[in-house]
Amino acid sequence: MDITLKKAKKSERVEAVLLNAIVPISKADIMDKVPDISVKTVELVLSKMLKEDKIVKIGSYRDARYMKK
Repeated sequence: MDITLKKAKKSERVEAVLLNAIVPISKADIMDKVPDISVKTVELVLSKMLKEDKIVKIGSYRDARYMKK
């Protein structure tokens, strides 16, 4: 992980994980990369990024994956 991300806000770290992913990434994958961040925070960032049209959601429920546009 990038050293600069350690000092970033939790929401910024979740965004960075999503935007740096090469393949579609699941919520569980995000949680693995940032284990100190709560599921609630990850979900808030995901919904915010979806609203801002920064990422797309592929699939639904447990099979959902997210990818940058």
